[in-house]
Parts: sequence; C-alpha cells; structure tokens
Amino acid sequence: TNKEADSTVKFAPYHGNVLAIDESKTMHDNNVSVIHEIAITEFIAGTIYNVEIASMDAAGNVANETLPRFSTAADDLPPEITHIKADSTVFLDRDNKIQTIISWLTSEPSTSQIYYQEGVQGANTTLSEKTDLNTNYTKEHVMVITKFKPGVVYSFRVESVDSGGNTSLSNVHT
Repeated sequence: TNKEADSTVKFAPYHGNVLAIDESKTMHDNNVSVIHEIAITEFIAGTIYNVEIASMDAAGNVANETLPRFSTAADDLPPEITHIKADSTVFLDRDNKIQTIISWLTSEPSTSQIYYQEGVQGANTTLSEKTDLNTNYTKEHVMVITKFKPGVVYSFRVESVDSGGNTSLSNVHT
C-alpha cells in the first residue's frame, strides 16, 4: 500500500463451480506496514478459491481487491477411505423395516455415495443400486439407507470424490 495500513485476507473455496461461502475464513494482521504478508496454511491442494485482500489505514480509508480465481497446486491423489462401519436397526412393526447407518472417514474433504446390492458380491462386481450423491465436502461421512429388507444379506462399497475430481472406491463389504 502507499500508506501504512493493516492487512486482511478473506478466502472461500469453490466446490464444483459453486462458491462455498459458509466455509469462508478471514485472516487479519493488525500490524501496520506498507508491505503486507499473511501466511495461509489452510488451503487444500487442487482447490480453486475466491480471495479478497484489504488494508485499512489509521484514517479509516480502505483499499481492497478481489483476486481472480486462485488455485493451489493440482491434487492428483484421491482421498483415502478408512474406518468403514455399518450399523443396522430392525423396526418390528407391520412393515418390519431396516435402517442401516454406514459411516467412514476420508483423508480430505470429499463427497459421499454408497453402491449396494442384495447378496454376497465379489470384489470386482459393479453393484446395481446406489444412494443419492451427497455433495457436501466433509472428512466424516454418514449415510442412512432405509431400503434394505430384513433377513437379507447386502454387499456395499463407499465412494468419495475430492474437489479435484479424484475418486476413491472402497472394497466390497458385506
């Protein structure tokens, strides 16, 4: 800046060309200077960000600028899927319904989807049924399936896709 001023950086990621305003963060440095530097360690690889910078001088004058879409280095690694867990509850009423909660963790924020099919399936089987895609990017995934029938064995796989489009598909679980 041409006058001594503080420093502020506000940033938010894009997920599939949609700005995730609810994930925006602001970093502020009260130190006044004409040279501004704020280190940000929270950027996720391969993610596009909206970045706004601003400085305010002692008189309250504000200089700000929105940078063109900013991208971190390419993310070529898919999310790692771990801790897959399935819990079912039987509701004994006239319809005998099943509620199954399937949860898992990923090494980076990613989407959630489950593929499933009746019966015990082999490792390379393409499962015929799937849940709706949950496009919320998270590391902790929880999905509920209410379509399972009591007394029937099911096979399932979980899938997560990071913001760089890298896909992970788990092994088949029964």
